[in-house]
Amino acid sequence: MSRPLSLDVNLLRTFVAVANAGQITGAATSLNMTQSAASQQMTRLEQLLGLKLLDRSPNKVRLSQDGDRLYDAAVRLIGLNDQIVADITRRTSNPDIRFGVAYDLLERVVPPLLTSFRQHHQDHGIHLVGLPSEALCKLLSEGGLDIAVTTDLAGASAGEALCADRLVWAGLPNGSAATHQPIKVALAGGYDRFTGPASTAMERSGLAWRQITQAGDLGSVLAVLAADLAIAPFLSRAVPKPLAALEAEHLPALPLFQISLQLNDTLPAHARQFADHIRQELPNIWAEEQ
Repeated sequence: MSRPLSLDVNLLRTFVAVANAGQITGAATSLNMTQSAASQQMTRLEQLLGLKLLDRSPNKVRLSQDGDRLYDAAVRLIGLNDQIVADITRRTSNPDIRFGVAYDLLERVVPPLLTSFRQHHQDHGIHLVGLPSEALCKLLSEGGLDIAVTTDLAGASAGEALCADRLVWAGLPNGSAATHQPIKVALAGGYDRFTGPASTAMERSGLAWRQITQAGDLGSVLAVLAADLAIAPFLSRAVPKPLAALEAEHLPALPLFQISLQLNDTLPAHARQFADHIRQELPNIWAEEQ
């Protein structure tokens, strides 16, 4: 008994595209392939079936009688194939978890958090977004994130407090930026939640100071600090290398902050697993010495 003939769905896609376009060039463009590749696929399909499916002319192709008979069946088979693929992948995979992290926490928190999660949930993809906390909250409220880990003044967050840390002044070790007159303070401005408390503390201190760098990104702040041109506020356990917390007594004390977990109101089940993982692991990660 001979084996039944198997049809390649990709060949059928090309056939249907050619029939709809009335030309091979247009079909090739719609399928993102070359005209030569589309023509070769049509030839392969005709050879496979042993039928002439197209009547070709210099500027136009039309379905032959056999092509007409194949067309409706090809459309049904392609649709069935796509439905099967959609159903199967919907059951066996989940969309990426849209995870936002305050940009000053990225280096400290994200690598160990994602590494430990992947050990037990390799089928869960993570789409990571690093932004200032204020921007993350806005994105979360608009439905653009599933989960956000933000920094907030202690007691001021609408989210779930996971741990607390003191805001400190940071700068280049053994640098002189903290002794300049006026003291230059690098602040990201806008959406950065350290800007307000740091500015208030400096104003109340009576020290001569000047704010610099309002580019809105952490990279510009780090560059200015690495050049020993300014100091800036950071959480004590998130001061990035090669910077260090400054012990200068003349600098004003900064307030206590908390790291908060904030969730989308319509959090899918697989994202809830990641939220539980954050609750369990992030306080331990933050408590570890760097």
